[in-house]
Amino acid sequence: RIDIQNNIEQNFSSVVSNTFSLNFNRPDIWHEEIGAVIKAKLTSNGGHYAAKNARYDWLTLNHFASLGKENFNLTLANRDCYFFKPGKSTHDTLDEDASYINVLVGGQTDGANLGIPDQGGDSGFEQQFSISVHNSGFNKLESMKSSLVCQQPLIASMVKGEKNAPLPFDSYTFIKTSGAGVILWALKPAEEGVKINGIIARVWNLNESFSKSDLKFNSNVSSATETTHVEVDLKSIPFKKKVVSIEAESQQMKTFRIKFRQLTSDQ
Repeated sequence: RIDIQNNIEQNFSSVVSNTFSLNFNRPDIWHEEIGAVIKAKLTSNGGHYAAKNARYDWLTLNHFASLGKENFNLTLANRDCYFFKPGKSTHDTLDEDASYINVLVGGQTDGANLGIPDQGGDSGFEQQFSISVHNSGFNKLESMKSSLVCQQPLIASMVKGEKNAPLPFDSYTFIKTSGAGVILWALKPAEEGVKINGIIARVWNLNESFSKSDLKFNSNVSSATETTHVEVDLKSIPFKKKVVSIEAESQQMKTFRIKFRQLTSDQ
């Protein structure tokens, strides 16, 4: 993995972008749209973009863009920028065969009459990227995982406890997912706190079809509920001891509330 940090330390008024080019002949470009991973080609050419009534110049970047062909793929993970342009794409034409992408840093892309002039006077801009290589065909799960590693790095610190602390001395896993292609997207205390309303787990099914999976916890579950993304309870879902059964449609994100039984000294 190659991590890149670029800083612009002065104000600018023109459209500024970072260009990433590869020695590929007509690669496929995949990227994360809002809530989906899609191919930057027209539907008539096996992609996901409509052939009319669409805009093709600045596409949503979100977590990553991936360029590749056959058994070689490169993923560009992104932390700070929101849009990218494939090659020489314009409002009306999508450069489907581009071997480079332009990642937007800032500027008025639609001319001087739209957007914020001169970046609102700001003079400090940071862009952070990470490049990873996959020696296989495009795999949205691997690209997403490499992006999350870049954007949400683990923070390690010493954990000290009592002599008879409940955590084992060598390793501990609070939650595991069992379904291939179903990733744990977020894990946090409920808004009201863990003791009152448990924890919140959000998952994303990156598969091309409906999928079932299990959330396996280290503690016994007392209740499991599907919620909205703003933590409003919808319905109860099945669980057994430490395992919660979940399901999701293709490309669907779902959020769950999990509560646990009160632990005793021998659990």
